[in-house]
Amino acid sequence: MEADRPFRDLGFDSLTAVELRGRLAKETGLSPASSVVFDYPTPQALAEHLRGELVSEASVQALPTVEELDELEAALVRRDTDDLGRVRVTMRLHRLLERLGAADRGVGERPDEAAEVADRLRVASNQELFDLVDRDLGLS
Repeated sequence: MEADRPFRDLGFDSLTAVELRGRLAKETGLSPASSVVFDYPTPQALAEHLRGELVSEASVQALPTVEELDELEAALVRRDTDDLGRVRVTMRLHRLLERLGAADRGVGERPDEAAEVADRLRVASNQELFDLVDRDLGLS
């Protein structure tokens, strides 16, 4: 597994370590030490370190996991579209998305934008949603 191979075995030297540090600083907003590749000698170790720096464990535990969201999606898909329980959950999810969108852009700014985003999310493919998380939310 590449994630467990030491950076030095992957061809990293001092120059590439500094380049990686620069990219990490740019992408994460953190200021990793110039020796970060040597302090955390494998991609897996470095990823775990960065995750700890970026996201507190409490906030991760407070959020549903991707697997839990997959279970919810599967349960909703199995139910009839006119099922009252499905309609209630779907409406609640729409309100949540609208509320989160309003908080992100500031209340009162372009109210039609929330509806547009909700429509785009409804028809988005899995890959498009993953890209959104990676690109716009920075949660990859």
